[in-house]
Amino acid sequence: MRIEKFGLSAEDAKAIVRGCAEGAYSLVTGSGFSLGSSTRLVDVPDAPNAETLAKMLVKAFRLPNVPKSAADLPIVYEDALHEPSGGHDAVIDLFKSALTGLRPKWHHIVAKIPWRRVWTLNIDDLPDSIWSEIKRPVYSTSFDQQYRSIRQTENELQIIYLHGRLVGRQVSDVRVIFSLPEYVNAAANPKSWHEAFFGEFSDQPIIVCGASVAGEFDLSRAFRSGNQSGLSKGMPSLAVVYNMDAAAEHRFKSRFNLIPINVKGEEFFKELTLDVEEYSAAHPLPVVNSASPNDARIFGNQFSFLTDDTGTRISKRIRHDFLAGDEPEWGDIQGQLDAEREAGKRALEYIAAEFATGKSPTVILTGAPGCGKTTALLRTLRDCVRLTETRYLFRGEERIDADAIARCVRADVPAIFGFDLAADFSVDIGVLARALAEKNVQFAMIVADRTKRLRGLSNDLHQLRPLVINASAATNRDANNLYDVRRKNHRLGAYVSKDQRDFRKFVTQKHEGNIFSAMAEVEKGRGFLSRLDHAISADLTDERYIRLAHAISLSHRWGYPLPLRSASVASGLDPTLIGRLCEDDGALADIFTIDRKGVKFRHRVLASHFFSARTDKSLRGEILIRIVETLGPLVTIDAIRGRSYPFLICRVLMDRKGVVEAVGDVGAARIIFEALEPVLGSNSRFWEQRALLESEANDHARAYSYAHEAASRERHTFPLTTLGRVCMAQAVNMGAASPDAALDRFKEGNAALMDARSIARHPEVEGHPFTCFFEYAIKIYSAAAASSGGLSFLSDAWDDWMYEAKRSQAVTDKDIERFQRAWLTKGLKQAMPSQ
Repeated sequence: MRIEKFGLSAEDAKAIVRGCAEGAYSLVTGSGFSLGSSTRLVDVPDAPNAETLAKMLVKAFRLPNVPKSAADLPIVYEDALHEPSGGHDAVIDLFKSALTGLRPKWHHIVAKIPWRRVWTLNIDDLPDSIWSEIKRPVYSTSFDQQYRSIRQTENELQIIYLHGRLVGRQVSDVRVIFSLPEYVNAAANPKSWHEAFFGEFSDQPIIVCGASVAGEFDLSRAFRSGNQSGLSKGMPSLAVVYNMDAAAEHRFKSRFNLIPINVKGEEFFKELTLDVEEYSAAHPLPVVNSASPNDARIFGNQFSFLTDDTGTRISKRIRHDFLAGDEPEWGDIQGQLDAEREAGKRALEYIAAEFATGKSPTVILTGAPGCGKTTALLRTLRDCVRLTETRYLFRGEERIDADAIARCVRADVPAIFGFDLAADFSVDIGVLARALAEKNVQFAMIVADRTKRLRGLSNDLHQLRPLVINASAATNRDANNLYDVRRKNHRLGAYVSKDQRDFRKFVTQKHEGNIFSAMAEVEKGRGFLSRLDHAISADLTDERYIRLAHAISLSHRWGYPLPLRSASVASGLDPTLIGRLCEDDGALADIFTIDRKGVKFRHRVLASHFFSARTDKSLRGEILIRIVETLGPLVTIDAIRGRSYPFLICRVLMDRKGVVEAVGDVGAARIIFEALEPVLGSNSRFWEQRALLESEANDHARAYSYAHEAASRERHTFPLTTLGRVCMAQAVNMGAASPDAALDRFKEGNAALMDARSIARHPEVEGHPFTCFFEYAIKIYSAAAASSGGLSFLSDAWDDWMYEAKRSQAVTDKDIERFQRAWLTKGLKQAMPSQ
C-alpha cells in the first residue's frame, strides 16, 4: 500500500484502505484542512487562518486588540460581539464574506472516498464546495439542528458543522461556537449532533485532518476519552496534521488513540485515494454488473458475503475461544471448531430438496438460550456451499433495503441469506423474500432466534411457510460429534480419559441435551458460568466494574453489545480503559470482549446469568436511565424507520416487561418511564410501552391517555394497534359492571384497529390488528351479549375481520382455526347457560 510510506504498518495500511473502500471511515476536518483554498475576496485571496480572521475583525470593528496568534481569535470575536458597531449579525456578515464561496485547490480528491460522515470543526463552506458536484446525495447541517440518522437507502453523505454553518440560513439564525462562553455552554449542554459525535468518535474509524483537537473544549470529552476503532472494528484511526511537534505526536498516539501522520493533507490523500481505487478494483462486491453504485454500497453495508476469508479476527488484541464458550464467529465455523448438529443437517437437507424442485425455502432455527442456534445457522450457511457459493449473512445494524438487495442479486444462481436475532427484522425478511421472488431469484432464508420469540417470528413469516427446527436438546449423534471435535482439539477437560459413550450420556442424560451447561462442567474452574461466578466475587472488585457489568447485561441479554460510549457513561470508565480491560491480558478479559458493535459478555448466556444473579435493582434502574439518555437523542423518526442500532437497543431496554424485570415492579418501572420522558417523549413506541404497562397493571385511565399519545405521534399500524388493544382491554375490564359502556369503548378500539389494518403496508405488519381483534372479541363476548345490540355488532364485526383475514392471508390458517373454534365455544356457552 502506498500509504505505508507515511510510517504505517502493512497490516494497518491494509485495514485503513479496506475500511475507506467500504465506507467505514468518517472524516474530521479542522482549520488546517481549509488552508490552500481560495476566497472571493480580492484583498484576502486565500482562506484566512485564525490569526488573519482575528485581524479582519479588528479592522472591521476598530478594536484595540493586537492579534499575534490563532489563540487570540476567540477573544477578538467576543469583543466584536459587544462593540456598538459590531454585534452578532455584523460579525456573521463578515464571516460570510470571508468564509463562504471557498474554492477547493487539492481538496476535491477527498470526495473520491465514500466517507461514512464528514464532521468539520470549521464554519467555512469548503466541505459543501468539495461535495457539491458528486452524484451522491449530500445532507449538510449545523450542530444546533436535530440529529438525523444516515439514510442508507439514499446513499446519503452527511456533512455536520460542529461549530456552526454559515450558509443556508438567515444571518440572524446562524449560531456558531467561537468564544469561550460559547464553548462552555456547548460543553455543558451538548446538542444531539454533539452526542452523536461523542458516540462515533469512541469506536468508529476516523481520519482527522488539519486539527490539533486538544483545544476543542466543547468536544474534549470525546477526544480525551480516546478512539477504540482499532480494537472494535480492526480499523485504526488517524490524525493527519502537518508540522506537529513531538508533544502533539505523543498526545495523538497516547491520549487520543490516533496514529499521527505528520504530512500535508494533500500528499496523504493523493496516495490514499489511489490505494482505495486499486483495492476497490481488486475486490468488487458480489453483485450483478447492472447494479448501481448506490445499490452495491447498500448491499455491502447490510450483508456480509461469506467466503473463506470472511470473518477473520477483528483485532489480535481481543481474546477469542469458541471452545471455551465464546459466541461463535464465521472463522470458528470455517476452522471446523463446531460439531455437526442434526438440526443443521436437517436444515441443509430441506433446503437442498426444495432447491431441487425449484422452490425458495425458509428455515427457522430456534431453541433455548445457549443451545447453539447461531452456530447451527453459521454451519448451515457454510455447508450450503455445495448448493451455491452466494451466501450472505445479515449484519443487523439497520433496516433491510429489500429493493436494493434484490437489484444486486444474480437471478441465474440460488442465493442463501442468514439472519440471527431474526425477530427484530422479521417484517423486512418477508419483504425481501417477495422482492427476490419478483426478480425470479431462487433463494433460501435461514433465520435464528430464541423460542421465546418464535410465535411472533413465525406469524410474521407465515406466508413463506417456514420449516421450524428446534435445536434446544442435543441428540445422541450431536453428543458423539461434539466429543470427536473436542477430542481432536484436546478440549475434553475432565472427560479426556472417558470414552464416547460416557460423554454421550453425560450430555444427553445428566444435562438433558443442554450443551451449554454440559460444557460448563467439562471445563470447570475458569470455563463458562463458573468463570463468571468467580469473576463476580474476585474480578469485579471496583464499583465501576460492577456498573459496567450491569450496563452490558442490560443490552447483551437481548443479544446486543453495548456501544462503548454508552458503556463509558454508565460505568464512569473511559472507552480507552474499557478497551484495555477487555484486551487479551486485561483484568476483565475473562468476562467481557469487544466486537464491531460494542462491548459484551463473552456469551449472551453469561449476560443473562449476571442479570438474574444480581439483586441490586435500584442501581440497575439508574444505569438503564444513563444508557438511554446517551442513545435517546439518536432515536429520531428516521432512526426508528431505519431500525438503527441505537433504536434497537432502546427498543429492548424500554420494553415494559423488560423494564419491570430489570427494576422489580410496576411502580419502579413508572419511575423509569417518567425519568426518560424528556429523552424519548417524541417517540411513539415509548408511549406504546407506557400504555401497555398501565393497561396490564389495570390502570386503564392512564393507559388510554398514553395510547392516544402514541397514536398522535405517528400514524402507523403499531401505535394504532396499541390504542385498539388498550381500549379493548379496558372494555373487558368494564364488561361485568357496565356492558353498554364497555361496548362503546370496544367500538373505539375496533375503529383504531380498522385504521391500523387499512394503512398496513406489508402482510407481516397487517396480522397484528387482526390477532388483537380476535383475541378481545372472544373476551368481550359475554358483555356484548348483555348490552343493547352488542352481540349483533360483535358478530358483524367478527365476520368482517374473518373475511379480511382469509382474503389477505395476514393470519395463519392455524390461528384462524384456533380463533374460530374459541368463538364458537363462546357462542355455545352463551346459548346454553349453566343449569
